[in-house]
Amino acid sequence: MGRIGRLIESFFNDRSVRNVSVNLGADNNVDIAHSQPCNEDSLPLPNDFVVSVPVEGEDNIAAVGYVDPTNQGESSPVQPGEKRIYSRDSSGAIVAEAHFKADGTLYIKSKQGITVDSSNGVRIIGTVIVEGDIAATGDITADGDVKAGAISLLTHTHNYTTPQHPSAVGPTGVPQ
Repeated sequence: MGRIGRLIESFFNDRSVRNVSVNLGADNNVDIAHSQPCNEDSLPLPNDFVVSVPVEGEDNIAAVGYVDPTNQGESSPVQPGEKRIYSRDSSGAIVAEAHFKADGTLYIKSKQGITVDSSNGVRIIGTVIVEGDIAATGDITADGDVKAGAISLLTHTHNYTTPQHPSAVGPTGVPQ
């Protein structure tokens, strides 16, 4: 039969295995093995609920799940078929989240910015809508036209009169 307790702290035991110290009630504090799915790396916060089950072996009990006691977020509640992953600061406040929604959308939110690090570039297939400024530290290139409002970089002309351009209208030239 499983038990639910409150996390006191997480630590490495003398075998360099991540453990958690859990209060199972009535001042019954136990140190148990911290378990999580493969390829995931996360640690619960103090006072999170710990779900533990009996197992064979030296420790005889393992933590198999953790529950945020507030279990809330700033995005809409999770619906059937959805998954939401979030991180919290030491006070328990949500600071970043990814919400995979049942309609196929992915909602990502961060209080400190989002960094995508790829040595092979980032490809976005579809229309990109930006609600804010764009800053670049390198060149910006386009295979198609670039427009500012109704002005096209490929086809716009300038009205001007100079001795070199008496016609007063002409395409833009190469920057000098």
